[in-house]
Amino acid sequence: MGRCTLKSDKDKIQWYDSEIEKMDYRIRELKIPRPALRAFVNLSIYTVEQLQKLSPEELRSLHGLGPSTILKLKKIL
Repeated sequence: MGRCTLKSDKDKIQWYDSEIEKMDYRIRELKIPRPALRAFVNLSIYTVEQLQKLSPEELRSLHGLGPSTILKLKKIL
């Protein structure tokens, strides 16, 4: 099994952390898993309005967005 590059690449972790800090506080305060937040960053989603443009199917297909995360997101969508 290969090594997880995200866990071993401190620069990448810091970059994701700085990008996540740019997100709308309403998304960050939901305390959703980091993989889900990184998926949003990868799609350039930083606001609730951008998040609202995704269909339920698109949300479910993203890495890190399981049923409990979807329930949390419904509070702001």
